[in-house]
Amino acid sequence: MRLTRREVLQSLCIGVAGARFLAAGTVLAQTAYTPFVLVLDGTDAAPAPDKLRIVVEAIIRRNVPVGLALAADAPDDAIGAALALQAAYGGMFEPIALLPGMETERVYFQMRRAGDAQARLTGLAGQAGGAALPPAFRTMLCRQAGPEVPILSGVRAGGFRTVLVMPKEDAPTTYSETENGIMHVAGGLRLASLSALNQRRTRITQRMVGDEPLVLYVSLAGLASLDDERLGSQAATLAGFVAQAEDEGKITTILPSEFYLRSDAFSREVALHLDFGSGTAPADAEVAFLKALTAAGITFSRSGGEAAAGGTDCPILGADTETPAWQAVRTAAGAAVDLDRPMSEAAPVSCAVTENEGLDAALLTSAGIAVRAALGERKTKPGLDENGLLEVPVAIRIDGGRIGDGSELAETLKTRLGPERDALLVVGGAALAAEGAGEVIAGILAGLSTRTGNHMTGLGAYGEALVGRDPIFERLKLSDRMRFAGGGTGTETIDAAEKARLEADAELAWRYFTRLSDKDTGLAPASAEASGSSVVPYSSVTMWDIASQIFGLVGAHSIGLATDDAFAEAAGKILKSLPATRIGKLRLPQANLSTRRGGPLENSYNASDTGRLLVALKVLAGRGLDKEVAQVVAGWDLAATIVERRLRDIDDGVWRTYFRSNYAHYAARGFALWGWRSTLPMRRNRRMSRPTGGCAFSEGSPTSGRSAPSRIRWRRWSSVHPRRRG
Repeated sequence: MRLTRREVLQSLCIGVAGARFLAAGTVLAQTAYTPFVLVLDGTDAAPAPDKLRIVVEAIIRRNVPVGLALAADAPDDAIGAALALQAAYGGMFEPIALLPGMETERVYFQMRRAGDAQARLTGLAGQAGGAALPPAFRTMLCRQAGPEVPILSGVRAGGFRTVLVMPKEDAPTTYSETENGIMHVAGGLRLASLSALNQRRTRITQRMVGDEPLVLYVSLAGLASLDDERLGSQAATLAGFVAQAEDEGKITTILPSEFYLRSDAFSREVALHLDFGSGTAPADAEVAFLKALTAAGITFSRSGGEAAAGGTDCPILGADTETPAWQAVRTAAGAAVDLDRPMSEAAPVSCAVTENEGLDAALLTSAGIAVRAALGERKTKPGLDENGLLEVPVAIRIDGGRIGDGSELAETLKTRLGPERDALLVVGGAALAAEGAGEVIAGILAGLSTRTGNHMTGLGAYGEALVGRDPIFERLKLSDRMRFAGGGTGTETIDAAEKARLEADAELAWRYFTRLSDKDTGLAPASAEASGSSVVPYSSVTMWDIASQIFGLVGAHSIGLATDDAFAEAAGKILKSLPATRIGKLRLPQANLSTRRGGPLENSYNASDTGRLLVALKVLAGRGLDKEVAQVVAGWDLAATIVERRLRDIDDGVWRTYFRSNYAHYAARGFALWGWRSTLPMRRNRRMSRPTGGCAFSEGSPTSGRSAPSRIRWRRWSSVHPRRRG
């Protein structure tokens, strides 16, 4: 969707800073103010919190709104400082998140990474006393390395609505909106430091009176070398320059998110779900409430309620503890999953709600469920998971309590939903118990639905709006259908005897590790040879083997075979035994280790084995050992082994390209988990035939790393609408 200059200017000029011109009686239509965004770039190295506050406050004192870009994985104190500034200065300050390498990801992985980043940032906001539910950051930043402008249509699932594309060098401003509502603003000017203003003052002024919006990126590198007085002075000088240009009518200053939030093109999704499964509301009250919603033209989804009519059905799963989870899911999906029918005709349920998050996500997606809302306690992060399931948090639930005339409820909705966030609103049956409550709630919801920018829908359609387009989802659906259809009649259960046999097998497998792991290094041999009554273990292991041992350890701990103390001891020994020996000038994990001494057996490094080890270490970090694991990984010079974006091996001191391998994609993903990006060798199979038996392909591997947005066209601002002069 293209946005015209007129559309953006008309809406942006009444933003935060533009309001003062209206108060002064200035007629904005007579002058085409250039939208101007000031962004402090702290992505290379997060500045100290006290330095950040000095710079930001010096700028805000001149009534200039400012954005601050930090890496999403920046230290907690830096993110905390940004969140504190946001809480203190509201509409004058906005934090921006950089996810390194995001511009090379395909849409599916954009969604997952955006959700992971937002979960961390929002969690820190909650710790700082802010509201934990709304996304802490609304704007994301990525870097433009080449001539092509990257498109991040998958980040809305993580709560981001605006993407700033920072150029490597000065570039004209281009802008556009993706099909699922992500505003991209590319181009702008670069300022190497706060002190570099004088050298670039003329160039910036020329762009201010030009025909394009302007984003000015100011690097915060080198702040540590400046004393507080000089730092504040340089920031004030920059702010004064911007404020003067605004006073002269050349520009109107805005925050990054206002490019979209203040635009007529902006809209947000508000999902309305009716939870009538408890049966606490009178049947006639439910019917009257549904009729009122329908009369108001409000779309919704619902679960439960025998008298309910209308809306999209989203079954509630897991409420019946007597019914196995898999059976409940199959019943909900019904007979809609049929491999002999074209996928376009298959109609399994697309959404479901659960009391808690106990149901396995893979089980849900196997039945065609793409969106799940947990109505009870939430432990997992919202966003897209590895199964392609979108986890949606409940923003607010109306369920009982005093409704009265609705004024208090209306104010609560206004506060909790805000003006711009996508959100899920749940109405429980208990809310309709009081006489007249349903009529009041329906009236409030009708007002919410007619508010500019709001699009009310059901839970399933809400998920479709947030999820970006990616062919991988069709492959996931095909794989899910195969798994669902191959699951039997739905009457099988694992009896006690079979469960006991499986537990015995697991215990026997775990005994291999407890018996043969070296008592000093903690390393288990990759294999062993039985000789008579004795067992002779091989004394060497690769990084791949160590990864397998870590996976085994985590699995044993998760099912209770390894106690907490045994797990901690075994994991500690393994981490201490991981080498950081030198191969040439680099500190790297060796290709082969001695299980007895823990030392290297050859002067080699294997990218494939290391990639698998990085996956295992990421899993181990999630078991409460994040600091210990991070310390080990930081001791390796792995970034230096990626040359021209390709993984490299070292074979007995000789560098070799590790690229054309069936393991390269897997290894690259392991490196990517820790922020190291590399090119993938395998091309997407666009003519995938129907899989046979129990096999199904779930992912293609495009060489570009992302899907091209064929429907997006970028245009110069001036080419859309000529500059008007008073």
